[in-house]
Amino acid sequence: GSLFRRTLLPKQGEGPSEAKMDKGFLKITAFAEGDKGGRVKCWLYFPTDPGYRDTARMLVESGLALLDPDVGAEGGVFTPATCQGSVLLQRLIN
Repeated sequence: GSLFRRTLLPKQGEGPSEAKMDKGFLKITAFAEGDKGGRVKCWLYFPTDPGYRDTARMLVESGLALLDPDVGAEGGVFTPATCQGSVLLQRLIN
């Protein structure tokens, strides 16, 4: 195997325990200001482990969202949120 895999990545079974992941969560606070000075603040809360459980779920849902005919953008490199927009959001919420 590669040096990277042998030295930096955890070996199989070395990740967090189920109990530790059960206690995990992610809370994001976002602020935005509009062109006319309006301000908003919102919170997003994910009641599960963001590192192992939700990362895998987000990758799968992003891949499945690519199958939707309403997804796409022309040219350049885009983040999943930019090119998949509400399609991805709905998949993650549901």
